[in-house]
Amino acid sequence: LPASALTEDQKSAISANCSTIKQQLKQVQKVDSRTRSYLGTSYEKVISNFVTPLNLRLVKNNRANTSLSDIQTKLVNERKKFSETFVSYSQDLEELISVDCENEPDNFYTKLNSVREKRKNVQSVAGNIRQLIKTHISTVREMEKSL
Repeated sequence: LPASALTEDQKSAISANCSTIKQQLKQVQKVDSRTRSYLGTSYEKVISNFVTPLNLRLVKNNRANTSLSDIQTKLVNERKKFSETFVSYSQDLEELISVDCENEPDNFYTKLNSVREKRKNVQSVAGNIRQLIKTHISTVREMEKSL
């Protein structure tokens, strides 16, 4: 719904529950911050402790695998994208929390929709990374079978 589509009842509900809504958003912010830290660290460890060393060893042993190299490149790019999209989402969430939802329910709702979209983007990138990691594992397993 665009903000202009809010009914008077919906606007009143946002205004009346503003402090509760903000408290809930602050909780989401706190949990998301921990999740971002955990996922960012985990992704970095997977890349630096597993993916990159394996690719380097394969190259040294003249067994380079272009699929694994491609996955590594994609993982590094998606990891960077994860950080960027999360920062953008986090900044918008901070702005949303600062909106005076009691007196500006339309502006609040418009910003809320923007934050929701950015959160979906973060989730999408995280899903891409998960899929790349799964693909990496299956590629390594297939490679093991051929040795």
